[in-house]
Amino acid sequence: QLATVSKEGHAKVRTVVFRGWSDLDLSSSEAFKFITDLRSEKMSHGNIVEVCWYLTETREQFRIAGNLMYITKDAKEEKFVNERISTWKTVSEASQRSYFSPAPGQIVDQTPLVEPAAGALGNQSFPPDSFVVGLVDPFKIDYLHLRSPQVRKIWTKKEQGEWEGQNVNP
Repeated sequence: QLATVSKEGHAKVRTVVFRGWSDLDLSSSEAFKFITDLRSEKMSHGNIVEVCWYLTETREQFRIAGNLMYITKDAKEEKFVNERISTWKTVSEASQRSYFSPAPGQIVDQTPLVEPAAGALGNQSFPPDSFVVGLVDPFKIDYLHLRSPQVRKIWTKKEQGEWEGQNVNP
């Protein structure tokens, strides 16, 4: 789950698909990577976010707070352009088709929306303008293990990029 705050100050939570860790060296740590649509509501939200994972089998929760950065069609640095293109190439054709559909949240006449047919897009080796890579550069990690005995540890990134952790009562 990804939590943001709207311009009006409302909390907004949505599910995003974890696309791996990006090693673009944003602040001496790897960044949580996901994809989104340039036309989506979250693009207008602030850049401080929190990601939450709960792993059912191990009963572990990770809350990762961080600075959000978007890699859009306007990226100039080669490393960001390459990250956007390489990420696009890992996206399924079905997901790629959604970037050629009407904007997220747009009112449509029919449900389900008819998307371009499989193969109709041809070879899409370069992402459309609407394709965006989101990177969450963590500055705080709150780990909770719910098995007995319960364990909670909070790590905070210091200015030099070093992480400091301390055990806290769950």
